[in-house]
Amino acid sequence: MNTEVKTEQIPEIYPITHSEFCLEKNLKNLNEINFFQYRRKNTEERIIKHDLSFLDKNLKVILNSHHRDLYHDDFIGMHLTSSDLMATSENPISKNKILGASCHNTDEIKKALILGVDYIFISPIKENLKANKVLGWKGFQNICQQIDIPVFALGGVGQKTWRNLRIMEVMGFLE
Repeated sequence: MNTEVKTEQIPEIYPITHSEFCLEKNLKNLNEINFFQYRRKNTEERIIKHDLSFLDKNLKVILNSHHRDLYHDDFIGMHLTSSDLMATSENPISKNKILGASCHNTDEIKKALILGVDYIFISPIKENLKANKVLGWKGFQNICQQIDIPVFALGGVGQKTWRNLRIMEVMGFLE
């Protein structure tokens, strides 16, 4: 499967579960969503295993590498945290699966491209609570123009800014 076909599966708005998300309780609410990244940092493994037992075969789920030990073929891919990205020397999943990565600086972006990821998250775009350097829209646009894979904006971005992102030909955003 080539990258173009794989990335066609990725929606413009890419939902990510939060720490308190419970798949069992929210399955009914996923009627309109068939694609998301499963990420529940700081949650016990037994709870995550229980939660993942409710995955529906019709859902396209990317597993965050924070839970990489629970990865199996029912997931359509894996998303590498920036620290996992930098510690990885080769693609950790099958080539026909989607591999993404979170990037916060040029070193991480270069590593992601060398690894052959199918898409990247770049953050933060706008101010956030973390100490990461903020890129701003101009910095973000400069990076997007140099990359030929889908790029998602993260960090202070929402539906109000989607029009600006479409003008920049960005793949999408994360809320």
